[in-house]
Amino acid sequence: MSERYERTPFHIDFMKYRPFFLLVSLSLMAVSAFWLGTRGLRRSIDFTGGLLLRVHFAEPVSVGQVRSAMERIGLGDSTIQEYGSARDILIRIAQARAEALARARGVQGELSTEVMLERLIPEIQGALYRTFAPNMTPDKPDLNNTDAIRLTRFLTERDPLGLQKEPPDVREARYADIARRIYEVRMEPELGGVLRDWKYLFDRVSLEPPVRALLQDHFVLGPFTVLSIESVGPQIGKELIRKTQTAVIVSMILMLVYIWFRFDLVFGVMALACLVHDVLITLGALSFTGREISLTVVAALLTIVGFDVNDTIVVYDRIRENKGLRKYTNILELYNASLNQTLSRTLLTSLTVLFVTVVLYFLGGAVLNDFAFTMIVGIVAGTYSSIYIACSLAAYWYTWRQRRAVALAAATPQKPARMKTAKVK
Repeated sequence: MSERYERTPFHIDFMKYRPFFLLVSLSLMAVSAFWLGTRGLRRSIDFTGGLLLRVHFAEPVSVGQVRSAMERIGLGDSTIQEYGSARDILIRIAQARAEALARARGVQGELSTEVMLERLIPEIQGALYRTFAPNMTPDKPDLNNTDAIRLTRFLTERDPLGLQKEPPDVREARYADIARRIYEVRMEPELGGVLRDWKYLFDRVSLEPPVRALLQDHFVLGPFTVLSIESVGPQIGKELIRKTQTAVIVSMILMLVYIWFRFDLVFGVMALACLVHDVLITLGALSFTGREISLTVVAALLTIVGFDVNDTIVVYDRIRENKGLRKYTNILELYNASLNQTLSRTLLTSLTVLFVTVVLYFLGGAVLNDFAFTMIVGIVAGTYSSIYIACSLAAYWYTWRQRRAVALAAATPQKPARMKTAKVK
């Protein structure tokens, strides 16, 4: 067994540099705490509640242009940003702001999500039309913002093919197929949901002349499409915050208990300290870069917690096995040997996951960008802490305890030994 453990290409004295790396960690944690305290974290509508609109434009637009359009209806303070390209825009409207605007527009009684969407979305679309298509006919609906269900309903009511003698379900199925094919062409990747001219549509979809005429007469082709609308109520946001906090705390406590029973209470506490170190640095990076805390970011944080503690457990397990060999003169030599023996495994595992997350960061699109960024920072911080921090903290603890034991032994007065005297007969 000892020969197998000695086969390692690394002979690094990690414990020699533990004061330096602990200072680096404390500095990073202090900077992260400063950023969190001064700038805080940007919470997404998953937690604050509100509306999230994803809008795709036919031509590149600027955030300033979109903000000018939103200012027309009093939503200029919304969070607006590009994602993916200059033609893709995210518009985030806080719950309180959306409710205030709905009330100002005369909405009375209970303000449900459906009522708020029904009142605000047409206004938002109207503001965008007035900014990016001021010459567009206002009384005609936009085919680029008409989904397949509404288009099916419209075609069925107008019945351009004269199918009134057919059963209702047959007639509706026929027009649903037409609407589906139109929608599929519109959502092709090169279009992104925005048809630019009728010729392109009619070249791709075989439509009868009455259907073509009805579409051209009734609809216009606007310069953008609202790809998706997400809505989260304030109560749901508060519940998500509570569940997220509970998930993080419970996961850390369970890991502490497991390491305590599997190894040692000190190892459990030090592993928990490393998790706090990794999560705090990751949150500081998120705050510094101004990224939003969404449910995907929370999932990344929980993944980091599990991944990082796994690296630490591998090192602690090797320490436990090496400790049974009883061939190391002191605890620093034991920790150094264990770290060197597990270093190749730690680096290979971390680099493998890191390569995947880097690819996701650059190629995964806007939806996975924040998740990948969080994973990258967490993996780097976790690998660093499992090598330089976990054993260093344990070494300081055990060294302090040994010195304290020696000091207490030296401070304890020794009782004088009794001299036995022989009795004289």
